Amino acid sequence: VCMAKMIPERPSEETSSAAERKLFQRFKAMPETDDWVVLHSLAIAKHTTQSQGEADFAVVIPSYGVFVLEVKGGRISYNNGTWYSKDRDDVQHQIKNPVEEASNAMHSIKEYIGNCQSSPKLDRSLFGFGVIFPDTTIHGIINTVELADEQIADFDDCLSPEDLKNYLLRMANFWKKRRAPIITLPTTDQC
Repeated sequence: VCMAKMIPERPSEETSSAAERKLFQRFKAMPETDDWVVLHSLAIAKHTTQSQGEADFAVVIPSYGVFVLEVKGGRISYNNGTWYSKDRDDVQHQIKNPVEEASNAMHSIKEYIGNCQSSPKLDRSLFGFGVIFPDTTIHGIINTVELADEQIADFDDCLSPEDLKNYLLRMANFWKKRRAPIITLPTTDQC
């Protein structure tokens, strides 16, 4: 079974998110993804909205594109434009808007690649973003205009490496349909 190239090869000891650590292992075990690249905890020095930003995961898929993913663990809820997470002690916390975080990180990475002289013009490729809620069922429960269902992975989409791969391809096709006339698709060498 060929698996994705993980950068770094293992999660940093500083990764405190149990959800990210769990997903890292599922990304690493996705079958038939040997030409995919998955970057974890990608620091973004020239972030479009912050002095320093970060992408939880960036996935580069040949013939599809570059996809930035924001991960929010815990039991997620959404009310009047505000996102919340309940931790294992059943304490609810307001969290940053995962849609804005993923979108801003995606635009920051795309801008960086576009300005990079040595870039193989990957900035002309398809870019998209999604949000992963690995501990919560979201589909059909939370509906918001800022996030299409195809951009969401919830508990059921994260049960196995194959489920996670299927989510990524479903999300990639969502973005491909929306942007098809104006993009190119990255080659294996560009990835």
